[in-house]
Amino acid sequence: MLCVLLVSNTNAVSVLELTPAKLDFDSLPVGTASPPKTATLSNISNSAVTVRDISASGIDFSETNTCPSSLPAGGSCAVEVTFKPAVDGLRLGTIIVSTSDPASPRLLVLTGAGR
Repeated sequence: MLCVLLVSNTNAVSVLELTPAKLDFDSLPVGTASPPKTATLSNISNSAVTVRDISASGIDFSETNTCPSSLPAGGSCAVEVTFKPAVDGLRLGTIIVSTSDPASPRLLVLTGAGR
């Protein structure tokens, strides 16, 4: 009798750290941009990791980064996020970091408020 067991790795161990995991922005007048806040993406593995895409969700947050397409072992890069509320009230967003890391994508949670 042949028995086949399929295993799905839903608990993949990440080789990247994104710190902090959340950025909170102060309440700002609608249309006013905040100073940038920075998160750091660090490769804690012994080999390079491919950085495929880094993008912001929604219209209230934007990002720029210093991440190369291949982040070397032990390397890190900065992801700067700016908040510019389009409307009044609580605004939520994410930065999505897609890589070759087994636990990809990594998410950076964003909050702010327009007034």
